Amino acid sequence: MMPKSRTPFENFNEAVESLMRVPHSEIKKALEKEKREKAAKKRAKKRPAHSSSVSDHASNAAD
Repeated sequence: MMPKSRTPFENFNEAVESLMRVPHSEIKKALEKEKREKAAKKRAKKRPAHSSSVSDHASNAAD
């Protein structure tokens, strides 16, 4: 007896079921890590390329 060939729908169902087997805690951990990385990247972008100190401002004010 030949094994029954699977339909595309059966293949899809198997793929979805395998994805659903991932524990929620693992997904949540990955999302939190991604969120921290994005926040760190965003903070790094906000810093100016050149930073001026308070003393620079004070000396400019006297001019």
